[in-house]
Amino acid sequence: MGNDRGSRPEAGRGSTAGPGAAAAGRVLATVFAGLKLLRPVRPIHPDGVALTGALERTGTAVPSGIHWVDSPGRDAVAGRVSRSIGLPHALPDIVGLALRLEGGAHGDLFLASTGLGVPSRYLLRLLLRADRARYTTLLPYRGDRGAVLIGARTLSAPALPARPRELADALAAGEWVLGVYHARPFGRWHRFGTLTLGLEGGSEGGAGGIDTGRRLDPVLHVLPGATHYPWIAAVREPAYRVARRGRPA
Repeated sequence: MGNDRGSRPEAGRGSTAGPGAAAAGRVLATVFAGLKLLRPVRPIHPDGVALTGALERTGTAVPSGIHWVDSPGRDAVAGRVSRSIGLPHALPDIVGLALRLEGGAHGDLFLASTGLGVPSRYLLRLLLRADRARYTTLLPYRGDRGAVLIGARTLSAPALPARPRELADALAAGEWVLGVYHARPFGRWHRFGTLTLGLEGGSEGGAGGIDTGRRLDPVLHVLPGATHYPWIAAVREPAYRVARRGRPA
């Protein structure tokens, strides 16, 4: 089944990351360290809105090789939608959608605004509206059948400006419903669930009482039945280690 509670990313079947991935990880960690001087709490994704909802998994006719993806079920979800770079709110930004599975399954899932085609699923996009974004994990998970990307797109929602206060007001008035999909790195997308999100009640923090102090970490908390490829862990882990420094327990 893999890491249901995922205390550490798994290297995966004896492979090694290689010097290129390690070098990229060091560069990314240096960038995060510089950003952390400016933003000690959140070096990236500084402004966001707290979310709550549920993911209904229907399973899929085309197995991904990740047990959680391929099995029907229902997950309670807590999360956050945010502006990734932290540009002035009048400007477009990369939209980040972070989700934590709660209840039976445990794991953190990070999605960012990209395209869904090839190569657009690997290219970050700056947008002014969260509901117009197509989201992917950018980097694949490792399942029993090989590499797997997770993606999502809006099925129905009110207009969702990426500016936190306006986005929170919109979510307070209506639900955000997204289709959730899996794909091979260059393959077709296959839907496996429906994600319904709303504004989390009683949220607090940075953006005028609409944000949350919750910290999600897809490196430590892997999706059930998935592992990380060694090169991906080598690229991401150093930067996430920097981001974790000084966090309250």
